[in-house]
Amino acid sequence: MLRHSAGPWLKAAGVAESLQAGMGAAKGRLTTAHDGVSGALRGLACAAALKAVLASWEERIGAVGDECGALAPALRGVAEEQRERDVRVKSSLDALSPRGPGESVPGPWVDFRPSDGAVPSGSSTP
Repeated sequence: MLRHSAGPWLKAAGVAESLQAGMGAAKGRLTTAHDGVSGALRGLACAAALKAVLASWEERIGAVGDECGALAPALRGVAEEQRERDVRVKSSLDALSPRGPGESVPGPWVDFRPSDGAVPSGSSTP
């Protein structure tokens, strides 16, 4: 039976959270690095350009951090959704099993024949 692994989804969620934290730290360092620069450059044309660049980067870094913050719970949700789907599929297959719920069917095939052993119409014997 195909089973999904939550590992890659949870790892990706962790990476998204790390990126979010990194973006917050980067934004803080960028802002701190610009402290006092405007005053030192007062009167120069580059001061306004530097201030505009800082604002642009703060906005971009904030947007990436926000996206990572939204992505992490979504990735965790996929892992949980797949786990729940696996449980439902297993339950459905168990209900079809001629051996009864909880008993696995040997081999890679599931026997979908009716309980009387007849081959469904339109099917051939394996």
